[in-house]
Amino acid sequence: MRSPWYMLALLSLACTSPVIVDVPNPTIPPPPPVVGGGMRVLFVGNSLTYTYNVPQLVRQLAVAAGKPTPIITSRTAGDYALEDHWNEGQVQRDLRDGQYNVMILQQGPSTLTASGEHLTQWVRTFATAAAAVNTRVGVYAISAPVGANYEAGVEHYRTAADVSSTAFYPTSQAWLEAWSLDEAMPLYGGDGFHPSRHGATLNAMVIAALVFDIDPSTMPNLFPTIITELQLVQLRQAADQAVRAYGRR
Repeated sequence: MRSPWYMLALLSLACTSPVIVDVPNPTIPPPPPVVGGGMRVLFVGNSLTYTYNVPQLVRQLAVAAGKPTPIITSRTAGDYALEDHWNEGQVQRDLRDGQYNVMILQQGPSTLTASGEHLTQWVRTFATAAAAVNTRVGVYAISAPVGANYEAGVEHYRTAADVSSTAFYPTSQAWLEAWSLDEAMPLYGGDGFHPSRHGATLNAMVIAALVFDIDPSTMPNLFPTIITELQLVQLRQAADQAVRAYGRR
């Protein structure tokens, strides 16, 4: 079912038209678990995570940095909130049986006061369950859609992480850093909501830097036919700046 955050997020959208560079398909089914032998990471979220398969991009960056291949599982479904995942029960079973080192939580834009409170409530719920099995929780702060209150979304994600003392992956702030370097950086997909391959790459860079302790300046171009070398340099700089200024492991 669609939780209140989803309908609230729709109310926060404006009519601003994004630059159409990269059109994701939000109806793509979530990716299956990725097999590996290193750190065990559980992603919990929705289409904002599975568009361009951010978990797989994180895995690629870890492997490229010489880390043992991580075991990554994605529990993602379109329009899902954290509450929906909790009610479904699969994530609790994953935590009980999976021996995960890290669980990464992502919800919707959470730009409104009510949706921010909802995010904080469910991050706390998941963090409590994860603490019982010694799994470190991290909050994946996705970017608000075009026309929404971007800064409110940034603040609500940070508050959710602070209240539960979780790790914090400041991807939305990395987007702001990227736009400060190139205001035309095409981080949104064609719907102005889901990430483009540029946006998904930057998100993965921030998460990989914090989870696996990787220097963003060493990260490879995961989409060399789409992302130019200049853009890669700027994405690396944006990830590094956001991680240093706002990130928390």
